[in-house]
Amino acid sequence: MSAPTHLLACCLCGETDRDKLIVEDLGLAVGMSGDDYSFCDSCWGKPDLGKRILKHLGYPYGLKIRDDRLDLQVCDD
Repeated sequence: MSAPTHLLACCLCGETDRDKLIVEDLGLAVGMSGDDYSFCDSCWGKPDLGKRILKHLGYPYGLKIRDDRLDLQVCDD
């Protein structure tokens, strides 16, 4: 009996050479759902990594919690 193989690949460029992958199966979630993502050295080192991850997750304009969804209280000392 053998387990199914797990192909690791950079989620941004598709690099499959494991020697070039520096982050493997990093769990990222938005809200209640998430998945595991791997990144190669080239993509991980780029200055626009955050923007590329947000675009990959389906949020090209970023994420923000609306103020009316937060339970903010002012504390006076």
